[in-house]
Amino acid sequence: MRDAKGGKVTKVRSIQGMCLVVFILMTGLALSASVRIKDMAMVQGTNANKLIGYGLVVGLASTGDRNKGITDATIANLLKSLGNLSVNSTTVRTQDTAAVIVTADLPTFAKPGDNADVMVSALGDSTSLQGGTLLLTPLRGADGRIYGVAQGPLSIGGFNVGTAGGLQQAQKNHTLVGRVPNGLLIHEAPDSSMLNMTAVTWVLKSPDFSTATRVVEAINNRLGPIAEASDPATINVILPKQYQGHPVEFIDKVGQIEVVPDQVAKVVVNERTGTVVMGKNVTISPVAIAHGGLTISVKTKTIVPTSPTVQVGAAAKPAKQTELKVEEKSNHLVYMKDSATLQDVVDALNALGVNPRDLIAILQALKEAGALNADLEIL
Repeated sequence: MRDAKGGKVTKVRSIQGMCLVVFILMTGLALSASVRIKDMAMVQGTNANKLIGYGLVVGLASTGDRNKGITDATIANLLKSLGNLSVNSTTVRTQDTAAVIVTADLPTFAKPGDNADVMVSALGDSTSLQGGTLLLTPLRGADGRIYGVAQGPLSIGGFNVGTAGGLQQAQKNHTLVGRVPNGLLIHEAPDSSMLNMTAVTWVLKSPDFSTATRVVEAINNRLGPIAEASDPATINVILPKQYQGHPVEFIDKVGQIEVVPDQVAKVVVNERTGTVVMGKNVTISPVAIAHGGLTISVKTKTIVPTSPTVQVGAAAKPAKQTELKVEEKSNHLVYMKDSATLQDVVDALNALGVNPRDLIAILQALKEAGALNADLEIL
């Protein structure tokens, strides 16, 4: 590697100050690795459905809702439906109950009688759901239909304890959200039969023109001209005659086909942690990089006068003196050749001895200068 004057630049292999910087180099072997279609795409329509409901958590140790309102009305309605008790909601005074929102995922191929986990989140001003039990709560889908009911003791994975009056308190994890393992009993599930399918649509998890083209070619080479891509994310596959009525076997066969996905030139930067991830396709256009450090230190000293003019016995008044010190490290100029690879970039940045913050600034400057031939994503 040579600088702008043609001089030779010594490569420093030390990565001092870069302990938080992570370079993931995709080697030629990794780039040629094949991935199954089922690992890079999903069959359209097999995603889970969302359920939601409103319910009550009881059995709390005075950590329930204080400003009642809807909670009192719900308790009164519950007692009326369970024991035919006519209770005025204004007379309900308990802090052992909390209003909650219950959510769950309904698996695509779930059947009546199956169970699933539910998440329970406080809706009012309760301070903790620790030790509570979720009462029978119907859960609805986006279409308004009830697909199951949830009930059971909560597991919050933490605790929240305090002294009387709340003067001292100890808390671990978040105690206003809990989970009921297998708390959802599914009563109804969407029709998931696939027997009458005549075509299968695969959706790529990372849409890409090249990857979609390679998937179509791989399927057609293996099973005949039955696949086509309608866009960079969608591949439509027609069921051959021998697989009609047996879509599960066909989907499994297609899913096992291996394809080499294309890798987009991209740099991902997490400025909070100093992590930088680059793919091997990242290249640099001809550019010169200079890196220098400027240190400014301001110190204030207190000085006690020792002048002989000060009267004997008189208190000496201290004075403050400010010192300003500016230091500038020597600059290094590194020239990046045309279409420099990631290894060249790493070697050059190591030679400059950059730290994570400086590295991120250099990458941003390269992108602004149009020298970084990759997408730059900052988390």
